[in-house]
Amino acid sequence: MSTASINPSFTHALNGIATTIFDDHSSPLDLRNACHSLLKTLDAIHSIDENREVLSPDLLLQNGKAVNAISALHCLIDYTRTSSFIRGTFKAIKDQQQIKPGKKIHVCYAGTGPYAPLILPSILLFSPEEVEFTLLEIIPETFHLLQKSVEVLGISPWIKQSLMVDGTQFQFEEEDRPDIILSETMQLALRNEMQVPLTINLCPQLAKNGVFIPQNINVSLGKLDRQSNSIINKVELINFSTKNGKCPNDQFEILKIQLSHFAPNEPLQESLYFFTEIQVFENEKLSLQQSGLTMPLLAFNPQKYNPCPSHLKIQYKITDVPGFYVSPIYD
Repeated sequence: MSTASINPSFTHALNGIATTIFDDHSSPLDLRNACHSLLKTLDAIHSIDENREVLSPDLLLQNGKAVNAISALHCLIDYTRTSSFIRGTFKAIKDQQQIKPGKKIHVCYAGTGPYAPLILPSILLFSPEEVEFTLLEIIPETFHLLQKSVEVLGISPWIKQSLMVDGTQFQFEEEDRPDIILSETMQLALRNEMQVPLTINLCPQLAKNGVFIPQNINVSLGKLDRQSNSIINKVELINFSTKNGKCPNDQFEILKIQLSHFAPNEPLQESLYFFTEIQVFENEKLSLQQSGLTMPLLAFNPQKYNPCPSHLKIQYKITDVPGFYVSPIYD
C-alpha cells in the first residue's frame, strides 16, 4: 500500500467533505454545507474571487464555450450536481475495479477548471497504485491555476498527466485509453458549452468496457405542470447516451413537432419548455428541477406568434453557440 497522502493542511477539511457526500443518509442541507465547504477550502488556494479582474474570460470556440475559472469554481454551489458527480465518479472507479481486478484504473477528467474538484474525494479513498488521473483543461490561465492546485494539494502521485488541450479534438494513444472519462461541461438543455462535441470526441477513446460520465443526458419538450412539477405531453428530443459500449455521433435528427400534440382541442396557450434529465452513473441521477442543470428552459412561447404556427422544427446543432434551434412552421 502506498504511503502517499495529500497535503495535511487540507486533509481534515476534505475528509469531512467526502464523509458527508458519500453518506447515503446526508440531508440536502448537509450536502449543501459540504459543497460550500469544498468551495471555501479550494478557493483558499488561489483566492479567485479576489483576483477576478486579472482572470481570463470565457473562451469562445467554434463548437461552444469553455467557462472561466470563476464560473468553474461557482459551479460547486449547485450541491446536488456536485455531490452526484462526485459519488458517480467514485462508484464508477469501484465498478471498474470489479471488472478489471488488479488493474490501475485510468480516469480522464476533461474540463477540470482550476481545481479538478469532482475527483478530490476519490483521491482520498484510493492509492496512486489503484487509480491515476489525466487532467484536461483548455483555458491557459485556468490550466496554470490547476497546476498550482495539484502542487499545493499534494496530489501529484495520483496524476498521470495534466494537459492544456481542447478535449473536443484531443486523441489518446492506444495504450493510454482511459477506463473512465468524466466531463461535466454543460448547461441545461445542452446549450452554450462543449459537453456534446467533447463527448462525441472522447467517448470512442474509452478502454474496453470503459465508462463515460455522465452515462445519459435526456432532453425533452413539453408543458410544465407547476402544481406537481411534472412534464405534460412529453416529447423526447435527444437521448444522448454513452451506455453499453455505444457512443453518440454528430448527426442530429431534424424534428417536426405538431403543436396540437400539446393542446389537442384548442389553440396552444401555454409555453413549451426544454426539460433535462441526467444519469450520472447507474443510480446517481439528476431529475427534473433537482439541479441547475435540470431546470426547465423556455423553448417556445405561443403568445409571441399571431397566428400561432402549426408545427415546430427543432434540431440540435453544434455551432459556436451549441443547442436546440427552434423554428416555427406554418401550414
